[in-house]
Amino acid sequence: GIEQSKSVIKESQKFTKNHPQIEIIKGSITSLKGIWEDVTVSLISFVCHDIKSKRTCSKVLHSYQKHFPRMNCLIVVDIVSLSKKTPTIMPGFDYVHGLQGFTPRTYEETLETFHKAHYDVLQEICVPNMPNTFIWILEPIDS
Repeated sequence: GIEQSKSVIKESQKFTKNHPQIEIIKGSITSLKGIWEDVTVSLISFVCHDIKSKRTCSKVLHSYQKHFPRMNCLIVVDIVSLSKKTPTIMPGFDYVHGLQGFTPRTYEETLETFHKAHYDVLQEICVPNMPNTFIWILEPIDS
């Protein structure tokens, strides 16, 4: 795992202490350095919507193919803004991000971001009881 917060790392290590194959390191998944040959499945949750630029988000997602050269699956859990596909809202979501000065991507823009990052969507799951929240299972496209 890669996490920015020392306290989250410390708390996570309580649950992984009996699993030596699990490593949690301090870092940012938006600016990785290094290559992890042993990663075949990667998961990011509630990150993409906070990367303001579609282009930057695509570049970050695409970089995982370099950092995890054997990755055959990227699982993305995230929330999207109001659109035709997602006509409901998560209470406070758009308001909080408006206070931060931006509107997160819509469902359609998120799928476009995946495509520009060279991924195919293998499966999409709507998260029950969480409006506008999805789990996408992505497959890297050879580029």
